Amino acid sequence: EILKNNIPSLRYIIGDATEDVNFDKAGLERAQGIILTLPDEKDNLFCVISLMQKKEQYKNDMKIAAKVTNWEKTAPKLEKAGADIVISPHYISGRRMVSEMFRPSLTTFLDRMLKDNRLTMRMEEVCISKTSFLANKKLSESRIRENTGLAVIAVRKKGKENFTCVPEADLLLEEGDFLITIGDMEKIKLLRKIAGMM
Repeated sequence: EILKNNIPSLRYIIGDATEDVNFDKAGLERAQGIILTLPDEKDNLFCVISLMQKKEQYKNDMKIAAKVTNWEKTAPKLEKAGADIVISPHYISGRRMVSEMFRPSLTTFLDRMLKDNRLTMRMEEVCISKTSFLANKKLSESRIRENTGLAVIAVRKKGKENFTCVPEADLLLEEGDFLITIGDMEKIKLLRKIAGMM
């Protein structure tokens, strides 16, 4: 009933996720990403292996995220099998409790910004496209703050794991780079247009 009221266009199927036929029924060839949260880690691992075969079959570069309980034992196997994202609810919960204890104001601020639908302020990522005005320009030349009123608080270079936090003005922006910004959603939409995402 909750889903019916809040997401009227939600489509779903009922079936065993470890059976490939159900992935096909769900329209896997059109998927941008798959989230695996099955209670048994072995089933999640099995699904990752199956999905990697499906990705090749459909020529689909979808992302795969999987939940893990035994981080040390199972997370490496999921990553080796092809999972792009491996999440441990226990690990996240532990870090959250520490943050609540020592950084309560910051935690509250992030919670409200990310979860409160009444707020227009968000922290978002914006990817620079090949045809974007921003491509191959230094951050100082991009005039992002002047044109959108947004501050770029971090940059993740294409294909890299690490972020450059509080980037210098002479940082070169290139196709595929991700800009991490914070601000009003209307301003973020404008930045997405400039970056070529919309």
